[in-house]
Amino acid sequence: MARPAYIMLCQSTSIEPGTNRISFLHAVEGIQAGDTPPTGQPIPAGAPFTPPHLTTAWLREPGDSSEDVFESDIICTTPSGMPVFMSPPQRFSFAKNVNIHRFMAANIPFGGTPEHGIHLVEARIRKVGEPDWTAKQQYAFHVTVTPESVPA
Repeated sequence: MARPAYIMLCQSTSIEPGTNRISFLHAVEGIQAGDTPPTGQPIPAGAPFTPPHLTTAWLREPGDSSEDVFESDIICTTPSGMPVFMSPPQRFSFAKNVNIHRFMAANIPFGGTPEHGIHLVEARIRKVGEPDWTAKQQYAFHVTVTPESVPA
């Protein structure tokens, strides 16, 4: 069964052609909620907030074959458990001689009602058809709500 390799939330990524090595730039440790527009609204030109990139990676175990089909999903929740964003389950199989599967998403939508505190991004995995998620990995970051972003 595939196992968690890593999860990263950062402002930019770079993949080296030829080797497929990935670099993560400017890890997101915290977000000023007042810097984000409401969900569905474009980010104004020159805005200080750049929507982050999210990368999750799963490691092939010795017993996994290229015929095994896995599914993974991602959810980000506020300290009170409200979802900020979520992905539909993504299906994948490990290609022959490939030991890491990456899921990458750019421009993650962080708009909406801000909530101060520690938010969690969680990625889960299971074999297709299994009722329960068999592994998960988390990434925590802090959101600070600026006074202008608090609803009146």
